[in-house]
Amino acid sequence: GAELRKTDRGSGRDLPVIPPYAEDWQIISVTAVQDDVTVHGLTPHLHLRGKSMTYVATYPNGENEVLLSVPNYDFNWQHYYDLVQPKKLPAGSKLTVFTSFDNSIKNRYNPAPDKEVYWGEQSWDEMYSPQVRITVDKYDLTKMKPATEEE
Repeated sequence: GAELRKTDRGSGRDLPVIPPYAEDWQIISVTAVQDDVTVHGLTPHLHLRGKSMTYVATYPNGENEVLLSVPNYDFNWQHYYDLVQPKKLPAGSKLTVFTSFDNSIKNRYNPAPDKEVYWGEQSWDEMYSPQVRITVDKYDLTKMKPATEEE
């Protein structure tokens, strides 16, 4: 079975070390939605060992909805996914991201399956950055004053 790791912060720098030869190493991050928000887009960002990423919204009534599933992540094709219809997430919802990494010899892009993999900015390191583009519904961005140099 797959080994699971869980973090409640979702920060890529919290990525635990991926062990050598791990074929389906998983991490789950959970973010609580504290205000009504609108999701406009999602961007999974991983490096060479990234295998898959799925974003799931859980509403206050317990209903789950997959917002994005990328079952065959490819480092060479990093996309911004814009939702055709923005998705409202009410306060009390949570956003869970399920991510899988392949540090095995089966991953043809893996530069060193025999090494532990740490978070890092270089492609031979790994990055875990499940990005979400949102607006907070209580703020009307059309009425906000632009910042000036005097402020």
